[in-house]
Amino acid sequence: MKKYLLVALALLVVSTSHADENDIKLRCEYDKNYFDNYPTQHNSLQNLAKALGPTLCKNVLQITDEEISSFENALTDYAVFANADIKNTFPEEIFTGVSNIAQLWEEQLRNYKATFDYLNPILFGMNDLGPGVGKDRFNFRVNLTPHSQNYLEMKIDREQKKSCKTSNKDIDCQNAIDSLNNAIKPAFSLLNSELLENNGKLLGQLQSDWKSFIKEARYQTPLDVWFTTVIQSDKFNGADLTGPPTTQWFLLRPSLVYEHVKELEKGNRDQVSVALEWVGMNWWKEGIGFSFTSIYNDRAETSAVGHGFTLHIKNKYSIGYVHRKDKNGGVFLNLDLLEVFGEKKKVYKKYKDYF
Repeated sequence: MKKYLLVALALLVVSTSHADENDIKLRCEYDKNYFDNYPTQHNSLQNLAKALGPTLCKNVLQITDEEISSFENALTDYAVFANADIKNTFPEEIFTGVSNIAQLWEEQLRNYKATFDYLNPILFGMNDLGPGVGKDRFNFRVNLTPHSQNYLEMKIDREQKKSCKTSNKDIDCQNAIDSLNNAIKPAFSLLNSELLENNGKLLGQLQSDWKSFIKEARYQTPLDVWFTTVIQSDKFNGADLTGPPTTQWFLLRPSLVYEHVKELEKGNRDQVSVALEWVGMNWWKEGIGFSFTSIYNDRAETSAVGHGFTLHIKNKYSIGYVHRKDKNGGVFLNLDLLEVFGEKKKVYKKYKDYF
């Protein structure tokens, strides 16, 4: 048994020393001093944005019902709160048309399933009309390209300047705009920097990889998932949303096997035995893996315990061989009930706990 464990440790070292060059990660954490660059008077809105950013990022794959619900609820709550804050900052009776633009933006957020447009924040600005004139035109828009239905521009008059100071703790319209922008932009910055700059390819690849993993890979117990994340800690420890492991690891995994011992009498050769995979690994994309395995069956004709290995083929079939002290060898087929009754989406959820 010692030699088996030594081989397992050697394989573990080899596996952990080779990083996956094609590993994909979506960063779901703000840099430590990120918000120092976004001073704002809208603290409640910005705090909501701080929570929304990682929530959207970690649930953007929307593979499970829980991910869909978390993503949609967080985005909807934010849309409603932000819309109200915008209208309080720039009252419709003073800034005619702002309410309509804010409503268009809320609808854009709610329409996240149809397009990536929800990642484009609502934008405010002051146009600089040149020397001697200054910034006296206010613009307000949804999306990156101005269109008649989502773009508003107006001249800032005395009443509006007074309203800016009244609604925004005695600051001018330019600073009021900057303050509101700084509260809104961070909500989408994590996804913007990763998804828009990569034309959505990153998200598509992550979704595809996880769906393939759920469909094709061997089922893993919570202990197996923990063991895999420990071995691949560089991949899973952190705030990044990452793809599935390239190698699955297994630890202390019980199963039943149908064993054939040729040396026994005809009536006792074939029996169901209890098996334990001490440690194993599976390259699920290649469809090949193995485990160091022990079998127990209390039969009078031979030793109760045998040690050997299991070979996993195409993530579905497992065959193996064990050797006993009395030199009786056993060939077996793995009757892995975990594969039959285990829910693979729960495996994905367990991996997400380690992001």
